[in-house]
Amino acid sequence: MHLQRDSRLQSRVQSAMTAAEVAMIAQELGYPVSGSELLLLSGKSLKGMRVHRVDHPGEYPHRY
Repeated sequence: MHLQRDSRLQSRVQSAMTAAEVAMIAQELGYPVSGSELLLLSGKSLKGMRVHRVDHPGEYPHRY
């Protein structure tokens, strides 16, 4: 898997602020996934990788 082998890619994914941004990175690598699909995978493991959502204060108005 790309993410496990590439520290630059790990950094890009970790600095992404939204699931849509992570999905765009995945799409650049040929993985057809949307931000919505990634959110649905939150808390699940896929092929040795755990998907989790990081809440950022202010991400969605009136959420907190």
